[in-house]
Amino acid sequence: MVNRENLSQELQKALTQAEILEQVNTRVRRKTSWILLLVSFLCLVMVTFSWFTISTLANVQRLEMEIGTAPDLRLSTENHGSNWNQYVKTVTGRMIDKELTDRFNTTMNEQVLDPVTSSNGRTFRWRSGNTAERNKNSFLEFDLYLIANKDLTVKLTSRGEDGTNGIKGTSVSTKETGGKADIVRAVRFSFTNEQNETIIWEPNKGAAVANQSTFDFSGTVNQSPREICSLKKMEPQKVTVRVWFEGEDPECVNRIQEAAMSAILTFGGDQD
Repeated sequence: MVNRENLSQELQKALTQAEILEQVNTRVRRKTSWILLLVSFLCLVMVTFSWFTISTLANVQRLEMEIGTAPDLRLSTENHGSNWNQYVKTVTGRMIDKELTDRFNTTMNEQVLDPVTSSNGRTFRWRSGNTAERNKNSFLEFDLYLIANKDLTVKLTSRGEDGTNGIKGTSVSTKETGGKADIVRAVRFSFTNEQNETIIWEPNKGAAVANQSTFDFSGTVNQSPREICSLKKMEPQKVTVRVWFEGEDPECVNRIQEAAMSAILTFGGDQD
């Protein structure tokens, strides 16, 4: 004859074990879900942030630059007031190096640039989130002074515009081949006037990164926001130029390390 009391105890024991097993399974499922979520997040981060992963190599180096102007517009790395004859048509890399040496005790070729990121083209940070300082193997910064012999709106001028006046146009180039040639896709240039208004030129523009609003010369050029500043006749204005390699750009990866790049920037003017 079956003992009902013993049977009841066995059932209770079985139910208790089932409840414990269910609790364990629930915890395992939750933990697995969190692990999967973490893996998905890490994959997203790896896609979003390119950067260099090999920090022992020399990074982007040997940056060459030349800056020219259209007629009625001149520039210098120094403020000469309204003395038109002290300004020049073309600022060379040597002149930029002199300004960098005088103000920061460095030159362009001494700057082995690591990737940084910026949303506004004025303030920069490392991948760690720490603020990056100018001309310290981070981003290149120097000042130009522009002057015109009439009221002008100054803009960055693309290749082929005003060609009859001998303007080379704005462009970047490299002699690198293979993956290193992508250096021209990871670079950014920003221009900030005395009103703290900034535009960012992204050569070979791709999908937006780092919340940047950038322009390139492809497509409808005349609709590009290329205006840098407005000049009054014979009144110079300072424009701060910054150059950096954008860590969040998909092309800013190990293969462009130790690459060299040349840049030509040309300022044109529309009469007000």
